[in-house]
Amino acid sequence: MKNPIFPIKIFQSKPFFQTFKVGILCYLGLRSAHNLTGAATLTQATFAIAISAILLVPMASAGQFTLSWKDNSDNESGFKIERTTDGQSYSQIGTVGPNVTSYIDRYVASFIKYSYRVRAFNSSGNSRYSNVASRTLDILPTGNTGSSHLVATSIRARAGTGSSTMIAGIVVGGTGYKQILVRAIGPSLAGLGVANPISDPFITLYQGSTAIAQNNNWSVTNNPSLISSTANLVGAFPLSSGSKDSALFLELPTGAYTAHITNVNGFTGTALLEAYDVDEASGRTSTASISSISMRGEVSTGDNVIIAGFVVSGTDPIPLLIRAVGPELANYNISNALADPLLKLYQTANGETFQIAHNDNWSVDANTIATVSTQIGVSPLNSNSKSAAMVVWLEPGIYTAHAASSNGAKGVALVEVYEAP
Repeated sequence: MKNPIFPIKIFQSKPFFQTFKVGILCYLGLRSAHNLTGAATLTQATFAIAISAILLVPMASAGQFTLSWKDNSDNESGFKIERTTDGQSYSQIGTVGPNVTSYIDRYVASFIKYSYRVRAFNSSGNSRYSNVASRTLDILPTGNTGSSHLVATSIRARAGTGSSTMIAGIVVGGTGYKQILVRAIGPSLAGLGVANPISDPFITLYQGSTAIAQNNNWSVTNNPSLISSTANLVGAFPLSSGSKDSALFLELPTGAYTAHITNVNGFTGTALLEAYDVDEASGRTSTASISSISMRGEVSTGDNVIIAGFVVSGTDPIPLLIRAVGPELANYNISNALADPLLKLYQTANGETFQIAHNDNWSVDANTIATVSTQIGVSPLNSNSKSAAMVVWLEPGIYTAHAASSNGAKGVALVEVYEAP
């Protein structure tokens, strides 16, 4: 029997809603490879999967995909749902019980192609996979409501010397002042399983070319008890009193800042820079917020990547522009700029971390990225560049952006996370 494939249908189902449907017919049933003595087998049956994406535009709601299917088997224990953003590496994002015929994927970013497949399972094993259903959420909500912001950021990368010095940028937007805790972590990373951490990080904070604050060892600051209590307030892991990690408690006016992290001992290793919004954690009213973070460092593959972590706090989704810039750095006298960055975005929820977006070359969505870059006021990417970028709407939660080398070559890259208008 042939597997008929239903055509993609796009229609307006209700005012302000856009609904996408993809129908696919396939078979689910256990192969003989699952021939376990005394085990039940799944009934060979047709199985239909459909995808619909609903986006409520006026409320600036983030997108979600709802998968639904017809259950024609009578002895499954449930269904497993898998997803990929690169068309190759699938990961399981959920399961449902027997006779359940739908699943909602609530972690969908705009302008990213998602592909799904489903299979049934019971005590004797798994069925064959369904056919693949794919869709891209290609519309955005109508503007930043201003109710959500970045409240905590962290960047992990290699701290070297010269053009490989670890440099992190922080922009405080809005008006007034913002209380921020900034930490440069080295020795304490060993206890978290990070290989080759720097032994003695030294942090210097600049506004423009002027150094405005610096610290070598956090416990010899003017007020180490304030550093310790603030870390506890914002939920940061504690530093031991004798560690050589560094930290600063600052009240900064709106503006752009850079934190330079070096190793006092001169050796290259892994360091972690953290910046926390103390006002948000303490409940102190502030009209300023962390509006962007950036990180320049050396990357290749494996553990030698730049990881930019950030927390979105609030009630509504927030629009972000995320970039992994390589070739354009040559314009700023970076001789070993990374030729082909690869950017992946992950979300952590319910104790699990999973990839939600992926981009290799920014030109696949050049118009949107160029428009948003202009709105924010950041430098444009070259039209033929292999830098990576994405525009996403993210629900409040915990995220990490990973920048690596697409082809295995080593080089310097710049990772940027911006709040979009």
